[in-house]
Amino acid sequence: MYNIYSALSSISPDYGITNVKVFYDTLMTGVRCKDDDSDNSYYGHLLFDKINFSYTDGVLQSNKSIVINLGLEKSDTFPYTGNGLVDVSFNQENKEVLIFTLSATSNTFVPLIYSYNINEHSLALKYPNTEDGTVWDQSVLGNSISDIEPLLSIADNVADILVETQIGGYPILNILTFDIMNSPTLINYSKYSIPFNLNFDIKKIQRVNNELHFYADNNHNLIPFKIVDK
Repeated sequence: MYNIYSALSSISPDYGITNVKVFYDTLMTGVRCKDDDSDNSYYGHLLFDKINFSYTDGVLQSNKSIVINLGLEKSDTFPYTGNGLVDVSFNQENKEVLIFTLSATSNTFVPLIYSYNINEHSLALKYPNTEDGTVWDQSVLGNSISDIEPLLSIADNVADILVETQIGGYPILNILTFDIMNSPTLINYSKYSIPFNLNFDIKKIQRVNNELHFYADNNHNLIPFKIVDK
């Protein structure tokens, strides 16, 4: 058992507030909660609050929080991030925040994309969308997400998510590409094996001229490279 709001005041390095972003009058807070019944299980949540300030009374208030339950983020099974937030993207023109998350069950990781409407203070799951027949049929397999944090790149209405997993001890780069022009649609999914003799951390991905570029950490310098299909 755990309490979301008590975790907001935690000063523990293992749980508490993990992320804060502001979109106009909306506050997004990421919070990790510790399971009181387990020594090493933590659950993630995203809270969206519409902030209202009364200039007459000088009182700051918020509407009822909208909460995304990210599920089990960290445990003995998932030593890094199991379920959890990849990143968010703010569309100022549409007053919309797209939230890219991962959901893990057994050895399958499924991307979930939510849309938060700032004007209406409302949340909707945009992907997968079972109403229009879109289903997730390309499971991202792996015993665990590796120590590379999931990364997001958005350019020209295309979103790329990079997730490194491990299958039988072998590191795998999973690249998921979405068209986000209207309702997010998966348009490509690729897997690449990483040789054991390559030891680097990918810190950034960026789509340039319809090509996905990767930037690896080399003594705190970002080194660009591309993956070439053979």
